[in-house]
Formats: sequence, structure tokens, C-alpha cells
Amino acid sequence: MSAKTSFRPFVAIALGLACLINSGCNPFTALYFLFLLPPPKIEAAYDGLARERVVVLAHVSRGAQFAYPGLENDLVRGVARELRENVGGVKLVDISAVRQWKDEHSDYELTDVGRAFDATRVLYLEVTEFTLHEHQSSTLFRGTTKIRVQIADMEKDGDIVFDTHVEPVFPGSRPIPTSDMSQDKFRAMFMKFLARQIAHQFFEYRPDEDFTVN
Repeated sequence: MSAKTSFRPFVAIALGLACLINSGCNPFTALYFLFLLPPPKIEAAYDGLARERVVVLAHVSRGAQFAYPGLENDLVRGVARELRENVGGVKLVDISAVRQWKDEHSDYELTDVGRAFDATRVLYLEVTEFTLHEHQSSTLFRGTTKIRVQIADMEKDGDIVFDTHVEPVFPGSRPIPTSDMSQDKFRAMFMKFLARQIAHQFFEYRPDEDFTVN
């Protein structure tokens, strides 16, 4: 085999790696992808929901709720579904019951809702920004949001034991022309992606799970 021939696989690998890196993919994940190896799992940022009784509730800013009716309910249902499917032994309080309780208690603390449902953890999602469109464009879809994610531990008198912010962007590579799909379809895609990104905080996962989405 000539030196020129043996060099070609390395050139192909280098080019493939460059393409993956330029697309925004984690370069270490790209290496596993190129060599057809399963990438290592990313650990949960907080693994304290397993086998716990959990209330999931959200608060959406007035502007976002007005622009996107049903957003709060869609987000809670999506995150609850991901937790149910991926967190071992988690026991989720009925979402409809929590929503009704919220409607009847306009001023409450996380400890109040935790005690009302005899929960051991309260997962609170505060949506401060949400849009389905690219900045200053009505003809391009790109979902962006800012959400604060907190866990109150009722076994520690409601102490906040986990507090982070998530700001996912979907799709990550380039926006989608509104002529390519309906807003309802894009919203469903973004909500599924968003629920997954939030739930990732609470169970280990492989980074390649979202490779095709990003």
C-alpha cells in the first residue's frame, strides 16, 4: 500500500471531524460518532427524583401565555412524560389536580403545594421568555426560551436543593422557513425538544440522543 493510499482514511476522518465541530456538535461526541462507538453517558445534574413523590408545576410569564395559549400545560405534560419514562420509580402527582389547586390558590409557596399533595419533591419551572420565531422575523421558525428550573425538597423543609437555568434553541443549526411547516407542527416539535432538555437534568443520557435534532 502506498503512503498516499494509507493517508486517505486519516484525511476523511479529519474532514468529518471538522464538519461535525463546525456544526456545533461537541468534538468529543464527534470522535465517538466517527469511530462508531457509543458515547459515554452524561450524568444527571440532580438525581434526587428517583422513587420520590413529585409535583411538577410551571409559571409562564403573562406575555408568553397570551401569545401561546396552553403553553404552561403543554410544558408540564411534556416534562412529566419524560420523567415518567426515564426516572426510575418516580411517582408524579396528577397534573390536572395540581392545575386545579393552582387555580384556587393564586398566592402560594412551593412548600404549600408540596404539603397539599404530600409530595417529597416539587419541580418548579418558571418561563420568563418564549418564542417560536427567529429574532425579528415572521417567516422563520426558531424556538428560544429562558426557563428557571428549581427543586424544593419537602424532606428538608422545602429547601431549594437544585436551581438552574436552561436556554435551549431549536433547531440549533439554522431556522426553518414558515413555508415548510405549520406553526402547530413546529410548536409540537419544539415542545418535545424543550421537555427533553429540561428532563435531562434529572437522569443520565447519551449526548447522541439529540444529535439529529440539533
